[in-house]
Order: sequence, then structure tokens, then C-alpha cells
Amino acid sequence: MDYTSWQFQKGLKWQWKTLDECYGETFDRENPTLLKYLEIEASEKDLYNVRACWNSWIVPHNVEGYYLNMGDMLVKSGDWQKAIEIYNLAKQVPEFNTWEYKNILEKRIINAQINVEKFRTEIDRSKKYSVDDILLINSAISCMSCHKMSQEDQIIYKDFDWEKYTNELEVYGIKTN
Repeated sequence: MDYTSWQFQKGLKWQWKTLDECYGETFDRENPTLLKYLEIEASEKDLYNVRACWNSWIVPHNVEGYYLNMGDMLVKSGDWQKAIEIYNLAKQVPEFNTWEYKNILEKRIINAQINVEKFRTEIDRSKKYSVDDILLINSAISCMSCHKMSQEDQIIYKDFDWEKYTNELEVYGIKTN
């Protein structure tokens, strides 16, 4: 969507609203930090919140990918300075060092100001683009930025209890068969 469209603006508001809902309070938009919320992750019991708000076996880099996407939307909106702050939140995630796409995030931080126009340019879907030139959502790594598990992640999640997880899903009425 065009950055001036109501749909894009609403999507950007939803990004902030998601942070408010995940962290249980109005997220500080002036001085964003993730550090004060990390203890919530360790004690989170609600399966929906675990899936939506934190890294897990099924989405080992959910948080990092979220901040990469949100930063891209802020860049496209023209607020590249705030985008840099949001991109930097991904670095506060304990699993950041096992994230395969951290180099892309670093380039986004360096190029935030010049990416404003790149991200606003309409893309021709019949052409291939470098991930550095387009929004995450339009790139080949869109899904993988959150879901791809590194070798280190495989060690972290080696004892994941899939049976317990599927049983918890069924408590919410989600069938896994």
C-alpha cells in the first residue's frame, strides 16, 4: 500500500497496538526498549501470547522479525529515525545472535534514511529484487525472517515437547490432526 493510504497508516497503528497488547501496557514510543519486558516472556503462560509475542519453537525469531518488519514500515512512512530505534530492539532479544538475518537488520539501520524512497517505490512483481531494496514483507525472506531455525536454535529447542504443545492447542479448541 502507498504510505499515505489509510490502510498503511492503520497497519502501522496496529504494529504499535500489538506491542501494547503483548507487553500489557502502553509501549513507550519515545524511548522504546525491550529489556524491561523480557521477564514477561519467561513467565508467560498464555499460549496465544507465547505464539504472538515471543520467540518459540515454531517461530524461533518472531520478535526479531517483528521489529525488522515494523522498522521497515516506519522507514516507508518517512520516520527513519524511529525506525532505527525499533530495528535496534531486535538486538535486545536474547536469541538475536542465532538469527540468520541480523546482517540484513544491520544494513537497514545504516541505510534507513536512503531506504525511505526505496521502500516507497512501487515494485514490479514480475521482477526479482534484493532484500536490501524492498520491504521485508515483499522479500523472499518474509516468512523465514521469523520462522527459520539456525543450527544454534536447533540445540536450544532440542527438548521441545511437541506433544505437550499440541495438547495445549487443543485446550484452546485448535485441532492439530
